[in-house]
Amino acid sequence: MKITTLIMLLVWVGISKTTGSSIAHPLNLNRQAPQTVTLYPPVDKATGRDDETRSCFSFKHGRNGLPKSNDWDLAYGYARIGGEDWLRVGTSTSDRRSVMKELGDYDWADSFTVPALMPLPELQAGEQRHITVDTSGDTFKEWAETTPMFVKAKRGTMYLMRVKDAQTDFYVLFRVEDLQQAERCTISWKRIPAPKEESLSLRVAPPPDTKVAKLLTRRNVNGEDNYSYAAFSFEFGGNGPEAQKLCRNDWDLLFGNSSLPDAFDVSMITDDRSRIRDLGRFKWTDKFDIPKLSAYEEPEREASVKAVEGHLYLVHTRDSDSNLYALFRVEKLEPGTSVEISWKVIPPPLRP
Repeated sequence: MKITTLIMLLVWVGISKTTGSSIAHPLNLNRQAPQTVTLYPPVDKATGRDDETRSCFSFKHGRNGLPKSNDWDLAYGYARIGGEDWLRVGTSTSDRRSVMKELGDYDWADSFTVPALMPLPELQAGEQRHITVDTSGDTFKEWAETTPMFVKAKRGTMYLMRVKDAQTDFYVLFRVEDLQQAERCTISWKRIPAPKEESLSLRVAPPPDTKVAKLLTRRNVNGEDNYSYAAFSFEFGGNGPEAQKLCRNDWDLLFGNSSLPDAFDVSMITDDRSRIRDLGRFKWTDKFDIPKLSAYEEPEREASVKAVEGHLYLVHTRDSDSNLYALFRVEKLEPGTSVEISWKVIPPPLRP
């Protein structure tokens, strides 16, 4: 049985895309001694009182969160998944775009690389960010690998966080020094220089009217099919288990399920008449023609189309209950693993 926990943090979702850049930079971390702090679950077992200052920490101010304040960056004790403690970033206000990533089993004296992290997409006026925690047995591993807002707390593990909001943008390294499940978590931490700006130069932010998403290569590991993370719905604006409930497996795009490596498909259900076309290498700011891509008159399988980084694609989704056009651009391709796209739904082209 699939069990999915949904956390509403008064911010937008879309399927969020946040990943590190493809370039990592070694840093000399020995000059600055790390600081330490111990975090506790928000509910005091002795008194039964709820005190978020015990569980939240602000790297910006170097202290625990204040009572009834959303100005914090890291929280402990709000998420237990599979009987284990998880940490999460602060995303409780609409300008929060912080992300974090597990780096591995490192000490402060070790040498390791620090990647640049892309922050969460900036929200438009009136948008909200919904954060989904997937605890279902068949998709949990995929969710854990792709979420930029939660990490499992593990003793001896180093983590990287990019703290970003309307006033702040900096990087922090932190390490779990001690962990007593459901009792306390002690971390050491220090602010570090941001990775060189050119590490993000390959990732130009899409324009405000587009959204972003990540699709995983479809695969079956140990009997678990990651289908909902390999597919995408332009109609409902997402993928994963929550989008799967909305679209009822009537997806618009599928990645990595073809004999052609790293390819997209648009034919997935029996009444599909959908089409896809590679328009070529374009940026969103370029001028390009959008052809009218007529759907098939009868259900027919459309040929797979290769994913190429930097290319723009047109999709005409057409079946018994859908008829829409969408444009998407491949922003990043990790062959055999995943693809990241920016996208938007558009009016039907007028040109033949």
